[in-house]
Amino acid sequence: MCEEREAVANVYARVSEVGQRIRSHPESAWSVEELARISAVSSFHFTRMFKKIFGCPPYRYLLKCRIEKSMRLLEQSNASISEIALECGFSDAAAFSKSFRKWKKITPGAYRYFASFQDQR
Repeated sequence: MCEEREAVANVYARVSEVGQRIRSHPESAWSVEELARISAVSSFHFTRMFKKIFGCPPYRYLLKCRIEKSMRLLEQSNASISEIALECGFSDAAAFSKSFRKWKKITPGAYRYFASFQDQR
């Protein structure tokens, strides 16, 4: 029984570490299979554990991390929308804009515009 708890705790720690890798490098082209391999568990078990730990499936968490990174870049840099899209791991500006608009209910350009007013306060 104690060994079983240790095993579960070990898997939990490995899956949590993978979540930190995603957060640190959202621009990477992570696949569930690769993340499961890093965690040393099956794809099914990894996805189930990841959702239990982070509250959403791995792909949704990755997308959330990419959107958060893009928001920081839109606020803090003068890079173009296309450059930010690629830097955050999106295939192109259109895919980025579509995802951003779906998550934030505003376009990246409009977000940058309104964020610039926040800086002036």
